[in-house]
Amino acid sequence: MSVKYLITSVLSLFLFSQTGHAGSLYGHFGIGERQYAVSARSLGMGGVNLALFDEFTLSRWNPAQWSNISPVRINLRSLTSYNSVTEGTSSIFTDFNGFSMGIPMGSKFTVGGSIYPISTSRYGLSQSGTTNGEAWNLAIKGNGGISSFGLGTSYQINDRLSIGIKNDWLFGMKEQESVTEFDNSNLESSIFIKSNSFGGTLLTIGFFTNSNKLKYAGSITMPLKITVIKKITYTTISPEISPKEEIDYPTEFRLGFTYDLDEQYKIGLDYQRSDWSSFDSDFNGKFGIAYDIFGGIERKMSPRKKNLFKKLAIRSGFTIRRLYTGGLEKSFITEKALTFGIGLPTHDGKEIIDVGFSYGLRGSNDNSTIEETTFLFMLGFSAGEKWFTKRRR
Repeated sequence: MSVKYLITSVLSLFLFSQTGHAGSLYGHFGIGERQYAVSARSLGMGGVNLALFDEFTLSRWNPAQWSNISPVRINLRSLTSYNSVTEGTSSIFTDFNGFSMGIPMGSKFTVGGSIYPISTSRYGLSQSGTTNGEAWNLAIKGNGGISSFGLGTSYQINDRLSIGIKNDWLFGMKEQESVTEFDNSNLESSIFIKSNSFGGTLLTIGFFTNSNKLKYAGSITMPLKITVIKKITYTTISPEISPKEEIDYPTEFRLGFTYDLDEQYKIGLDYQRSDWSSFDSDFNGKFGIAYDIFGGIERKMSPRKKNLFKKLAIRSGFTIRRLYTGGLEKSFITEKALTFGIGLPTHDGKEIIDVGFSYGLRGSNDNSTIEETTFLFMLGFSAGEKWFTKRRR
């Protein structure tokens, strides 16, 4: 793959991503809607990622997994998200969802870098009413989110054990705009804007073990320092900006494994957990323990087969999530989803085009919050560039 082709691919995905509209209403709470989809391949397998060990995958959550990269590996992703409220509006948006690169440095070290979203905040609400005989219309719109720039490395201790470390620098802003308009032309419209600008770093440490058919892995992500600057603007007052302050961002723990059923089929399971109970309540909503369970199966690709169907990698899986934001009283928000995906090898299997689909339902255990239907479509491209080649021992 030429550098010119790489640049063209990045620009194409970026331009394609500029069609954004409102997304999940849960993007209103906290840091916004957390983004868990790591790659199109991972999405097709329900979200399994930690212990996928091949030259095509660069794990976001486990830098130790990078140790199998042979040539320089480049991954690009684009995500389309559709959200529909049970008794309300629906929306769709498409985003450039990330870029990652792994570079082998000799037989044991691999270094890597990435840019990807941590959370998104896209939603739209509207309401009409009458106060003291005056009819009004309220429109609330959210946008923004948190992104990350990460650098890390993996080290292969021996044929069975690898370790890795990665640092992510966070940046981005979450904004909410409320516009109130009156039917009476003598009353002026009002605009209220609240924004939170985020910064800080996350440190991730991971391990990966390879024992014949069974591979298992784990990682921990620790906040080193997460800060926020809050700004409020109203049409009748001067902007108010709060000083920078630290917030209680949680530590995340993850474990996962994959198992080769035979030469053609692989299954996997991932689990991750984080406790948001101490998160700053000024961010709207109640917060608690969040967990994600990802499970899936894959029929591996066979690039040398003549039949197109037999060449493809076929994937399916499930996702069970408890969101970090809660509803009223003691309720909590859960999401259950089914996933499917395919992988098309190109260039004799040196590159791969992946697509992943997810269909899910969100809601609380006591129906005290809104219910949403979610649909995700992710397009991914993984290519190898022979700038360096890892020497196998």
